[in-house]
Amino acid sequence: MIFVSHDFRDRDDFANVIEALGAAGIAHFDPNQSLPGASLRDKLREAIDQCVGCIFIATRHSIQSSWCQAELGAFWGTGKRVCTLVADKGLADDDLPPQLRGDLWTGRLAMIVAAAREMEETAPAADTAAGQTIGALQVPAFVALLKGEMARLLPNPRDPLDQIRRLFSDRSTEPEAEEKTQAQLIDTLGALIGMDASMLDAVVRAHWPWHGDVEAMHGRWIVHSLDNESGPGREIYTGGCLLLTARDGRIASAGAADWIGGFFDRPDISRFKAFVGGVELGRIDSVF
Repeated sequence: MIFVSHDFRDRDDFANVIEALGAAGIAHFDPNQSLPGASLRDKLREAIDQCVGCIFIATRHSIQSSWCQAELGAFWGTGKRVCTLVADKGLADDDLPPQLRGDLWTGRLAMIVAAAREMEETAPAADTAAGQTIGALQVPAFVALLKGEMARLLPNPRDPLDQIRRLFSDRSTEPEAEEKTQAQLIDTLGALIGMDASMLDAVVRAHWPWHGDVEAMHGRWIVHSLDNESGPGREIYTGGCLLLTARDGRIASAGAADWIGGFFDRPDISRFKAFVGGVELGRIDSVF
């Protein structure tokens, strides 16, 4: 099943895509078939559970739509493929949502249908790939980083998670030393994730708790701040995250589809499971 993200004002484009998918025998997610009374959040959860990927109909309307941003963030953040159909010919790569820039896109409906068929044919079993990939970040590689390079970057060779926790909560850290360590972490994580260094720098400085109270910390989010794309004073978050479970020293990851687009006050990720290298660790019960 395929999810089609579109703005309600682009009904004709949506109808064309649905008709083409149907002719090819490919089902699409119909939110109108959800249970009566279901919220938009419930429908998005249901879509992520049922659909193997997402088709985004890019128009002048949809690239400005906060709800479309939320839908794209949900699928992108959980590692599911997003294919972009540019329906407005005047749109360029720079006009697309940040998480889709640089990806291959097309204005040809036939290519979108072919991509949808490929997504259905190559979709892994639900639990096989869950937690394996968040965006471009490979969980086993991140585990190796924390056990290796991260331990060398931080002073006093202790357990890497313990070092990170102490560094985050240490209010007495000298500014210059903190700045140096922060820069090292940015460089190392940037190389691993493949993220542009300037974006990662902004993300880390804006969202990592360098001087906060984290005594009860179970994990921390790394999110992509998109202030420049969403207007003054408002942030849009993608669905991607890293979750460090510090209680027992294990490292886990989860797609966090409930904290997207500013629609949801608190992330509720109890429905997601934690995996390391394909080994299930159990359900995640806390973020902060």
